[in-house]
Amino acid sequence: MKKVLWTLLILIPIASIVGSKWYIDNAPASGTPGPKTTAGDQLPNAIWAIGFVDAEEGVADLYPSQPGEIIKVVEEGKAVEAGDLLLEVDSRLPRLQLDKADAAVKAAKDKLKEAELLPALKKLKETQQEQSVVAAKEEKNALKADLDNKLELLKKNIGNVTELALTAVRSALARAEAKIKSEEALLEQVKLQRPELDVALARIDVELKETDVKLAKLAIDECKLLAPTKGTVLRVLVHKGERLGNNPRFAAIQFAPAGDPIVRAEVIQEWGHYVRLGQKAVVDDDSYRGPSWEGEIKDVARQYAPKERKIMEPFMVNDVRTLQCVIRIAGGGQATKDRPPLRIGQRVRVRIAIDAKAG
Repeated sequence: MKKVLWTLLILIPIASIVGSKWYIDNAPASGTPGPKTTAGDQLPNAIWAIGFVDAEEGVADLYPSQPGEIIKVVEEGKAVEAGDLLLEVDSRLPRLQLDKADAAVKAAKDKLKEAELLPALKKLKETQQEQSVVAAKEEKNALKADLDNKLELLKKNIGNVTELALTAVRSALARAEAKIKSEEALLEQVKLQRPELDVALARIDVELKETDVKLAKLAIDECKLLAPTKGTVLRVLVHKGERLGNNPRFAAIQFAPAGDPIVRAEVIQEWGHYVRLGQKAVVDDDSYRGPSWEGEIKDVARQYAPKERKIMEPFMVNDVRTLQCVIRIAGGGQATKDRPPLRIGQRVRVRIAIDAKAG
């Protein structure tokens, strides 16, 4: 008798679990496939899928580009226009960088003015050096004439010309020839100068410094997080006084663009071939038996993909391929006297009607 009781105690829970699983697998609200149909089976009147309410353009996870302490943040749930301030961080650091960049631009422009004088200075130096070469040659010619005169006097034994005097003149003449070569080398050096390159580099430096100014101004602008479009602030996940870093782990603000919500339904691959554009669909909240919303399929994905939102619940299959369908809701899913509005993120059951030509 005891063995029978123990056997029953073991078998009853197992039977309950198996029965529950069979019911969930075959219940239309589960979002999981039922028994497969063959070509000879009658087509179902509808297929079921789990879906989520979303903004047509998708919910945007926003975060400021610049790190810093939050000094302003928008209220959660607020409707905003495009360009409205959502969040602002302290901009003192980029403003100091802007002051530094402005000073660097001023210094670069002063250097450019100096560089623009270089071509005229080169011309003056070239003229001056040419005169130095002429002077050195004249000096050499004078010494050469003096040496020739002394040699002639010595030959004719006229005057008091000594070998020591001749040596001094010859030495001076050699120095004059060396000086000519030196002055000519300096002249070539002046001619090789390219002041226009210095001017071009100075202009490039000004442009680089002006780019630093633009970067600093951009950093200041990016301290403000603005609404990308008209829409609603769904969630504010940060607080005034909180310091934001460069590598966010989560969004600062979740933002929904303006427009009527839509439903993204995930139809399992087994039923995907039944789905067509324009098919009628009925949407129910997945957590209670409430009102229904009518709609139709306005878009069908071009691929089968893993579930976008995995649901970690008993007997819920997640490792399946699904076909995402976008469903436009009649009336935009807005609140009426008889029913609440559809809300972003709401999980729903979707029943898609099948026509006789489907499949």
